[in-house]
Amino acid sequence: MESNSLFRLIKNQIYRVKVFEILNNQNINIMDFRDSIKQLADRINKLKESINTEEATKNAFIMPFINALGYD
Repeated sequence: MESNSLFRLIKNQIYRVKVFEILNNQNINIMDFRDSIKQLADRINKLKESINTEEATKNAFIMPFINALGYD
């Protein structure tokens, strides 16, 4: 395995662990989180061409992701 690929694999695993820690701390069901992220991904695909400003990006994509993690 190439060192770049190994680094990417380790980094992705660390991100997964961190996300699961956040979900557990917020008492969020993993399946509900997956559904929320899937809905957000669908929304991003529909809206990405019409979002033109940093503020619009934050409101349409970033804040819903933070909400999916259980934060207000």
